[in-house]
Amino acid sequence: MSACVSWTPINEGLLRARFRHATGFLSFIVVCAPTENADTSVKEQFYADLEVGIAQWGKNDLKVILGDFNAVTGSSRIQGDTALNP
Repeated sequence: MSACVSWTPINEGLLRARFRHATGFLSFIVVCAPTENADTSVKEQFYADLEVGIAQWGKNDLKVILGDFNAVTGSSRIQGDTALNP
């Protein structure tokens, strides 16, 4: 029997997963949030979707939110006026 009971993509930056363990359930939401530079409407929708995902957790589940709440991808990042090239 698989420990993963369900996994559901909420949007492109959120994934909800639920696992069975010996004494109950463990629920995760994996986060890759929009950056501060994203449009306000995009950020508001993201956090509204996150709230919906949290509301769908089982009442007695052990709950974990993990991920990057200020995600930046790519090799050229800009922070303030300074370009960082890792």
